[in-house]
Amino acid sequence: MGKAGKLIVGVCVGLVLVVAVVLTLLVSNLDAIVKRAIETVGSQVTGVPVNVGSVSISLQEGQGSISNLRVGNPRGFERGNALELETIALDLDLQNLSAELVRLESVLVRGATVNAVQGPGGNNLQAILDNLKSDSQGDSGSDKSGAETKLIIDDFQFLDGAVNVVIPKVATRSGKVPDIRLTGIGAKSNGVTAGEAARQILEPVMRQSISTVSGISKDDVENMAKDKLNEALGDDAKKLGGLLNRGKD
Repeated sequence: MGKAGKLIVGVCVGLVLVVAVVLTLLVSNLDAIVKRAIETVGSQVTGVPVNVGSVSISLQEGQGSISNLRVGNPRGFERGNALELETIALDLDLQNLSAELVRLESVLVRGATVNAVQGPGGNNLQAILDNLKSDSQGDSGSDKSGAETKLIIDDFQFLDGAVNVVIPKVATRSGKVPDIRLTGIGAKSNGVTAGEAARQILEPVMRQSISTVSGISKDDVENMAKDKLNEALGDDAKKLGGLLNRGKD
């Protein structure tokens, strides 16, 4: 083999080694990359802070989990989180896994908590839902610098969710979010962006939660306020009630 041939072989070997090193680094940092992507895209789509505790993905087993995902409240509402997901379980389709397309066979969210804050001008969930609708008109969540990895989610389930209805300085009441199941997200278009997948998942969750909140009547709110007042007054409330009743006699 001549010098030119040896040079070409050397260059090829060098390129293979570089690619191998890059792939190794990507795989070793995959959890951090996914965590950062969820927080970035989630915040863009919802218009509120999104934080993730940790991400664990095993490409060998084709499984993963996302822990302690928190969706914050919009401006104008009290501090805290609108949505709290302790664990999200993922099953990956290893036969359809590439830089261009990731296929998730299943995404399971169980036991999430939705915190609906009811204010004078509406509630926090509707504000986030409005952000989702507004964002769907733009390109948030897409990578304008180049091609973005698309997602297909065969089966998404949101099970055993709870909703806390908070009326600031009055009371809190709890309810249940009906189970939600979505199938074939991104299947017809051979994948959707992470932002679009997030919208398709979050919109029904928010709508179902808002439906639960809407089930609280004016009488319920008044009773909650009375209970809070009686709790604050304690024995004084009983004395006041006794005086009022005495005056009626």
